[in-house]
Amino acid sequence: MSVIRFASLAWCGLNRILRASTERLGSATRLEVPVVSIGNLQAGGSGKTPVTIEIARELKNRGKTVWILTRGYRSQLEDSYGVLAGMTHTSPMSDFGDEAPLLAEHSGAIVIVGSSRVENYRRYRATGAQCDIVLLDDGLQQFGIEKNLDIICVTDAKPDRVFFRESRTNGYGKREWVIETKGRAPFALPEGRSSRIELRTQIGSSARGKRGWLITGIGSPAHLIANLEHEGIFLEEKTILPDHHEFAEEEVSKWLEMARVRGLTIFMTEKDALKWRPLAQLEVYDVAVVGYECEWISGKDELFQTLWKECFNSPYSP
Repeated sequence: MSVIRFASLAWCGLNRILRASTERLGSATRLEVPVVSIGNLQAGGSGKTPVTIEIARELKNRGKTVWILTRGYRSQLEDSYGVLAGMTHTSPMSDFGDEAPLLAEHSGAIVIVGSSRVENYRRYRATGAQCDIVLLDDGLQQFGIEKNLDIICVTDAKPDRVFFRESRTNGYGKREWVIETKGRAPFALPEGRSSRIELRTQIGSSARGKRGWLITGIGSPAHLIANLEHEGIFLEEKTILPDHHEFAEEEVSKWLEMARVRGLTIFMTEKDALKWRPLAQLEVYDVAVVGYECEWISGKDELFQTLWKECFNSPYSP
């Protein structure tokens, strides 16, 4: 048995105990508004951030006021509290990490950062701010919060090759919906409660056909690499760093100069660019920032019909 497989079994077992214990004791906190979590079984790289943005957009387009509660992993605010609401923010933007600003910018939702999600929800609620629904970013394992619906993002990753937090070998919960985001899942999906999307890279036409150097710190770069190569970009160099890598000014300066000398375009994700911009003026270098959009392949209407039923007890009209 591989180390990854052994560690996955151990963590899955622990989370199974915690989930069962919370359900048995009925100790989850119920908020005053509906709650939907967007999370994953594997540890990172499942596309939950663009899916969260897509769901928040649809809710906002239907007139709902959306709050996204996110941990802010490895940000300055992870153990405290911060709010991004439109053009206002309670702390310097650099304190919010590499995901919360993307969630706020692309969804238009209010984003509340900090690991104490219930406490932070109540703190902002006390200001009198309106909320119709809460989305829990990376919230599948938030057992202490009662949810109307759990949306699980899955990929083609196999449990013996990628670290998994939970499994569903014994079936899915009644309020769980699965979205395949990167290929087809190598395990069974819940009948009648699954969707499929394609994550499409968004990149300027001027970057196509260039010789590139990919520098990124994301959870699962293989999908990004395949998409860039499909766009006709020849990646001569790939620097793959751990997810949420903390870039240093010295290394950024070195890479920019090396790329200039070699005539290479540096490619990075929006998540990476958030950390590069305080360290260098990217606009004066040959840098291409890659974004993601969700393209629904199947199950969009069925998902939102279920969400509207579980959260608002009303019909959803496509």
